Amino acid sequence: MKRILSCFLVCVSVLVSVAQDNAAITIGTIETVESKILNETRKVWVYVPGSALTDIAGPKNYPVIYLLDGDSHFAAMVGMVQQFSRNTLCPEMIIVGITNTDRTRDLTTSHISQPIPMLGNAVAKTSGGSDMFLSFMEKELMPYIDSKYPTQPYRVFVGHSFGGLTVANALINHTHMFNAYVSIDPGMWWDNEKLLKQAEEVLKSKSFKGKSLFLSIANTLPQGMDVTTALADTSLQTQFFRSIMRFDAVLQQNNENGLRYSSKYYANDNHGSVPIISMHDGLRSVLDFYRFSLSPQDIEGFSSETLKRINNHYAMVSALMGYPVTFPELMVNALAYRFLGEGRLAESEMLFSLNIKNYPNSFNVYDSMGEFYETTGNKKKAIELYQKALTIREYPSTRTRLEALLKE
Repeated sequence: MKRILSCFLVCVSVLVSVAQDNAAITIGTIETVESKILNETRKVWVYVPGSALTDIAGPKNYPVIYLLDGDSHFAAMVGMVQQFSRNTLCPEMIIVGITNTDRTRDLTTSHISQPIPMLGNAVAKTSGGSDMFLSFMEKELMPYIDSKYPTQPYRVFVGHSFGGLTVANALINHTHMFNAYVSIDPGMWWDNEKLLKQAEEVLKSKSFKGKSLFLSIANTLPQGMDVTTALADTSLQTQFFRSIMRFDAVLQQNNENGLRYSSKYYANDNHGSVPIISMHDGLRSVLDFYRFSLSPQDIEGFSSETLKRINNHYAMVSALMGYPVTFPELMVNALAYRFLGEGRLAESEMLFSLNIKNYPNSFNVYDSMGEFYETTGNKKKAIELYQKALTIREYPSTRTRLEALLKE
């Protein structure tokens, strides 16, 4: 794997392998879920991590992002997670984009029968189904995704506008469903701020230990009005903005309930432009504990103490995410091959051994250790490791190297 892995850091951006000219580039699969709870058929878009190197690494399971208004935000979220994960800002993640049938029904938290000035006096006849929609997610969609895809138990919930309102509803009333929440410019004004009033009470008494929330606030102020004057205003034209600012204040006031919370006001973004930058900042915020990087000095002075610090970091990440998280296999391999090429055999062997410990079901880790032993002249161990690799997966270059060693 040496030649392939030497270009890992610059080549891993490949989304799919294109076999021929004019082939389609795809980033996901459309799944159909029959819902008895909603009494309808639902479509979801699913992205599963993959790259040109997927076939050499061991099997993996991934945390999941559940994304509302999936048909609007799916591509942006996929690109973002790909970029973040290859820079160790977040793990590789499955993304489930949920498309809409009756958006107002599913994403509003209580029923309103009278005309709604905020929506141009529209009448939301089917409004108030957020709790039922969350029940669909918990009892039908999530089990379906878990049964069909390689998931981990860590879940992130992301929504904008009415979607942000449902994210807030999930945090307040269905806290167990997700580990992290990103609520983007949520419609907290809905039904005379009913959910906001409930949040004021719940946030005082309920434990949110182990949960994270990022709240974004767009600039929806009327022309000529600043934040201070808007907060002092009582008119309908500022209610959208004021309700979110009030939610932010309530969250900050109740800072002893265990919730890891941060928020950001985007003065240069309106309600329509704020989702992409909020998804960026939101993921960075709720997963801020995940990032790990080695400085040039760390690499130059790599030792058992460096490895101990790496292991301690991922032990902390594992505790927060609720499942074992280890130093990414292909990143370890790339560094180990670098050390091997520089003649730093002790450091190289240390890292190849770490991969075998962390990823015992991977063909790649045994093949790579076999290359280490072949390079360092230990023919017997190289043969043993190549044979072990081939019991997991038949790979032409490994078979060729093994047969060459057996003939010597």
